[in-house]
Amino acid sequence: MPILSFSYQSDIYDWKLNEVHLDEFNLLVGVSGAGKTNILRTIELIRTAGTHETGSYFGNGSKWKIKVRLDSGVYEWIASVSISAQAAFTGPRQNGITNNLRSDDLPYFTNEKLTVNGEMIVSRDETGAIHFSGKDYPRLRNTGSVISLLSNEPLIAPIFHFFNRITFSDAINYSYDPQDLMSEVEIFPIQKAVEALSHFKELGQLQQLRGVPLLLKGYVLQQNFPLEFQALKEAYQEIFPTVTDLAIGKFEDMAPSALSANSNLSGYLVLGIREKGVKEWVLGHLISKGMLRTLLHLSELKMMASDSVVLVDEFEDGLGVNCLDAVTEIFRSHPDKQFILTSHHPYIINSIPMKHWKLVSRKGSEVTVKGADAVRGLDQHSLLSGFVQLTNLEEEYTEAIQ
Repeated sequence: MPILSFSYQSDIYDWKLNEVHLDEFNLLVGVSGAGKTNILRTIELIRTAGTHETGSYFGNGSKWKIKVRLDSGVYEWIASVSISAQAAFTGPRQNGITNNLRSDDLPYFTNEKLTVNGEMIVSRDETGAIHFSGKDYPRLRNTGSVISLLSNEPLIAPIFHFFNRITFSDAINYSYDPQDLMSEVEIFPIQKAVEALSHFKELGQLQQLRGVPLLLKGYVLQQNFPLEFQALKEAYQEIFPTVTDLAIGKFEDMAPSALSANSNLSGYLVLGIREKGVKEWVLGHLISKGMLRTLLHLSELKMMASDSVVLVDEFEDGLGVNCLDAVTEIFRSHPDKQFILTSHHPYIINSIPMKHWKLVSRKGSEVTVKGADAVRGLDQHSLLSGFVQLTNLEEEYTEAIQ
């Protein structure tokens, strides 16, 4: 259970998330607008602060506290960020991220404290002074967190590597277009892929890789770790018995009859499946949305390190009931990872035990999350479905936004 709890507050956006307590598997439920997606974004924001030498992802007055349990102990990181008044109101923003600010306008860390099992490891005060293991440390860039700046220190390395294992699901971000074969999910230059093979001799190296297309990682898995790829294929075939084969190969080999009309794809890798009764490979853009998304989730988790934290926002979007059941089971069958999911789909809510629910409500700009065991009116032994019980909760659900 890596993330035990966290809280966050942003003065400039007038948004406050009260302390959230998490378990190994968490389903955030609540009406639209209650703050479920923002909770995931907050975790991603904190992850970014812990792994990058920049505070440019934050608005003025951002504060947070996060507690994490690792093999080396329980870490608690408390931090706050500030920014010049001019940058706070004039800095261009895209997706909540400040861009193109001068270095003296970048948000900077004003206070930080990192403890392990209650013992202070490193701190930074409002003057920028850093105190590490009881000693004064040379002043470093205040646009970078002490975790990222001192990530090579043995005491700090575990929490730095942990933040690198927090992952927003790429499968959810995939934009499905059956007319478009040009997305990174579906094609990748073969020359670059072959060059990558020599860099991954151990599965752990592949699992730690971030920010690269799943198709490339899948190709490396297929070529360098065939037994792991075979296990992935068999897991997929269990869900979809009509699939007889799964492979990543050159476009000209997978679809020779289509090469003349798509000569620009020569030399590119493509994903394909074979199905019973279908002679040709079915390429990525022609695989049904639900089947492709299911495969992406399977692949993503297969190539993800143990103890990863997986963030998935409304994973039911666009999936049929058969795929919803399969994807839900995929997530629940990985106890070595922590999952934080959001959903408002009745089928998903009913299929996940109440003990995993986290009810999200908002009063003005203040968001509160409660475990199901703290909510009167929810009964795991009731004959009523969980979703029906949920919709009957006036304070926690139907009137969750005030």
